[in-house]
Amino acid sequence: MPHEIIYDGFPVKNPKMIHVFHEVADYARQGYPVVLFGPSGSGKEFLAQYYYDIYISQCNEEGRFETVNCATLADGTAAGDLFGYVKGIFSEAYKDKEGLLEILKTGVLFLDEVGDLSENIQAMLLRALHTNPKKREGRRIGAVNSYKIDQRLCIVCATDKPVDSIRESLLFRMGAIIHVPGMEEREEDIKSALPWFFKKSLYSIRNYSLLISKLEKSSTQKNLKSWDDFSTVVANHLLPLVESKKWKGNFRSLNTVVNQSVIRSANSNTFDQLLNNTIRFFQEILPNYTSSVSNTEHLLVKHAESDSFIKQDEINTNLERILQIFPRIKNHESSKIAEFLVAYSSLPFKRSDFESFIGSSYTPRTAQKRLRDLVSNNILSIEENGLYKVKEDEIAGEEYICPNSFALPVENYTHELRLKIIDAVLPLINNSKGIYISTEEQNIKGSISSCLGDLLKQTYPVYHFSFDNQDIGMLIEAAKTETERHNPSLFSQEIWNKTDDQAIKIAFLSGYFERHANESKSPVFILESVNKVVSNEDKMALLAVIKFWPFFRFVLIGDKMGNEFEGFTEVKVI
Repeated sequence: MPHEIIYDGFPVKNPKMIHVFHEVADYARQGYPVVLFGPSGSGKEFLAQYYYDIYISQCNEEGRFETVNCATLADGTAAGDLFGYVKGIFSEAYKDKEGLLEILKTGVLFLDEVGDLSENIQAMLLRALHTNPKKREGRRIGAVNSYKIDQRLCIVCATDKPVDSIRESLLFRMGAIIHVPGMEEREEDIKSALPWFFKKSLYSIRNYSLLISKLEKSSTQKNLKSWDDFSTVVANHLLPLVESKKWKGNFRSLNTVVNQSVIRSANSNTFDQLLNNTIRFFQEILPNYTSSVSNTEHLLVKHAESDSFIKQDEINTNLERILQIFPRIKNHESSKIAEFLVAYSSLPFKRSDFESFIGSSYTPRTAQKRLRDLVSNNILSIEENGLYKVKEDEIAGEEYICPNSFALPVENYTHELRLKIIDAVLPLINNSKGIYISTEEQNIKGSISSCLGDLLKQTYPVYHFSFDNQDIGMLIEAAKTETERHNPSLFSQEIWNKTDDQAIKIAFLSGYFERHANESKSPVFILESVNKVVSNEDKMALLAVIKFWPFFRFVLIGDKMGNEFEGFTEVKVI
């Protein structure tokens, strides 16, 4: 067993899949039959071929690898194809015919989509698929006597159907049951596969030499001896989108979409055009092969548009720092450096990567000087292996600090949730009176708050308050505390004590928050679990917060939106 398992050209990193390869290898060494259960495109045929390679090499056997797609076998001819028949048993039986189980003497017979066989054919396979090779036998249709199936022939079965699609009496004779995980369970393999698929597709296009020639002359990419950099950058752009979808054909579909997007982009004249066109075509082709992990109908904009919103904001933030460090360089160069820092924000890189990205006018000496200055200004770090890496904390930009009483929660969230927020919520921030995020999954409300806050806090002050274990009175007390702490001149204890009316107190506190809002961009206030505000008095107070603090952009998170939030835009997250 090799130390690194290569599947379709890329290394397998997922522990579940590595375990599957080890299982297959162990059984193959003994010629023991297996049945593979897994979704279409997850690698079942590759595993069967892997079984064959090990069986042939380890057991010193000869023989071919024969595949039968059972889904294409008509019920009337399937038995004849597998078992054979005698002359005259039906109108087209002009002579005796041997079936595959009789013809093959060694090697591997791969019965793909065996779950599509009818119950009658499955019953006929009972004796043929016995785990004890000495007891395996078949019988031609219309024959009286059976024939022995050669003991050296290994039979591997596979299906994308559930286990109960196989006749139970047959299942226990088919050999070891191995479950092949689908793409959604193999995050590590997606990260390995995506750049490899792009690299392989680029090398396989017919006008490869012409494309190379054009790109070598472009102003932004002068050294194209390897496609590793391009493949890594484009894969890094698309990885969150890939992980957010349910792929109908798993890795096979992913490879198909990559191939088509590269083919559509082959007429590009520059490296930047190739990168942008590949990403654009990938997103256009994607819906034909995927569905959203969520079935929500409220995804309002394309990922490309919303992602560019985030990326452009990061580029602008970086550009301000670059102009401070290099006040005398040309605008084009400073913009390219800012773009490079975003493109390689999570990727180690070499000087040649930086030099190639900025443009052909860059000499190694100039590139080295720029990198040295970026390191000395804490924008970059140098790893032990000599590669450079962007310091995320330094380049991320200055965050607006909100009061401690309204700090954001710190909770984990998935790429899938991040994309839902980007797609459905961010475009509405500047164009809605308020947003109501409704979800029936109680356990992800904190994750939604954390994710949304992380995306917005580089641009706006973000306040957060949860009604999970707190009430509207605690919200008012928190606001009072912040007013007393930061603007004592605006707060009068005497006036405060004169009333118990929550709405009046909310209106009284608006002065502090309004001043804070005027000192910065309009802040965002995330109110979590508003469905837990149940009494009429508290509901009136909540509506007063929204009415008397209009300088906030409110994002409410709860169950189904009620009529009292008229004017708010509802976004469902399922």
